[in-house]
Amino acid sequence: GVKKTGPLIISIPRHLFTVRGLRLPAVDEAELKDMAALQAGKQLPYPADELIWDFRIIEKRPDGYSDIALILGHRNVLDRYINILKKAGLEPDKAILSSEALYGWYFAASGSREAEELRGQIRAIADIDTSHIDIIIVRDGILDFSRSFLVKDDLQEMVEEIRKTFYSYEKENSKTIGSVVLTGIEQRAASLKPLLAGVETTNKPAEFVHPLKAASADYREALSDFLEVSRDTSFACSLGLAYNPQILKMDFLPPELKEQRLLREMNEHGWPVTFS
Repeated sequence: GVKKTGPLIISIPRHLFTVRGLRLPAVDEAELKDMAALQAGKQLPYPADELIWDFRIIEKRPDGYSDIALILGHRNVLDRYINILKKAGLEPDKAILSSEALYGWYFAASGSREAEELRGQIRAIADIDTSHIDIIIVRDGILDFSRSFLVKDDLQEMVEEIRKTFYSYEKENSKTIGSVVLTGIEQRAASLKPLLAGVETTNKPAEFVHPLKAASADYREALSDFLEVSRDTSFACSLGLAYNPQILKMDFLPPELKEQRLLREMNEHGWPVTFS
């Protein structure tokens, strides 16, 4: 099998999961988790043992409520990736949503280590890949919104999808997106950028940031040959896992795999294990 040299994290594509924005009457995280669990069973028509979910706190409000993002999907989606790893003799340590990995990439690419450093900014980040475009919106350094849609052959259709995304976010939140970061496949980004400038809702300051911007010179050099033959693929999410693993808060691994992970960690550190 393949030897692990560090934590192994599964990044689940955003378009395979559902995200619901909810406002719940609590600010305590344990209470929010219990409320989110109740809400999870109401959102999708899956039996409890086939549903995987987690949530992310977006904002704790002064009125005692909290805005959260509840992320849900069918367990089969995750099992497919877990089974691929098992065939290679590997066990995952965590499973997250690709939007969170893109968020980690943006933090590194912006040179920030803390959300406070990005306060006062609302920025949209669009990761342009082979089959999908992932969009996240970061407000005050917090991952506030995410969406994914299919890449279209017609560039104007993609611009329209981006326009609808921006319009929906700004209308629902009464906030204005200040600027746009494009990353991923550079050639596609270069084609989209002037078209975005021609539409009122998307006519915002935009720049292309290479996925490897935050990487060291040695790292870029080591990957240069690989990237040359893989220029039609985005690596922003993969690099986000490596750049900033400490901000990856969600974990969609089922309970039994989390228990196995804990036992592995205890064994690696020589901690005593007691069963009662």
